Amino acid sequence: MIPQDLVEKLRAAHETLDGMRADLVLDVEYYYAEKLEPELKKIAECIDALVKAGEEGR
Repeated sequence: MIPQDLVEKLRAAHETLDGMRADLVLDVEYYYAEKLEPELKKIAECIDALVKAGEEGR
C-alpha cells in the first residue's frame, strides 16, 4: 500500500502542475492576442498587397 503522506504530496504536486498549466495557457493566449495577432495581420496585409500588385502587373 502507498503511504498516505506520499499520496497527499503527489496530489498536491498534481494540483500545482495543473495550476501552472492553466497559467501557461492564459499566458500563451495573452501573448498571441496582444503580440502575435497584430503582427500576423500586418504580414497578411503585405502579402495581399504583393498578390494584388502581381495580378495588376506591377
